[in-house]
Amino acid sequence: MTWRVTVEPEALNEMAGFLKEDPAGVRELVAVIDTLTEGPSVAGSQAWGIEYRRLRRGHRRVLYHVDDADRAIRIEHVGLARP
Repeated sequence: MTWRVTVEPEALNEMAGFLKEDPAGVRELVAVIDTLTEGPSVAGSQAWGIEYRRLRRGHRRVLYHVDDADRAIRIEHVGLARP
C-alpha cells in the first residue's frame, strides 16, 4: 500500500526559489520526494522528534510530517542543509 505525499505551498515556494540556481538539485529533491510514496523511512532519512523526519540530499534538506494512521506524508520545509 502506498503513502499519500503532499507538499505544503511554503515548501513548494522554497523549491521554486532554488530552481534558478540549482535546477539539477531541485530535480533530485523531486525524485527523492517521489520515493516517499513507498514509506517515510527511506534510505538516508532520520527521525526528528515523534512525528517528523528529515531527509538530506546533496546540500538540501527536506523536513516532513508523518501521519501513520492515514499513511500520509506532508512536506513542510525544504532548505539548505547545515554542513
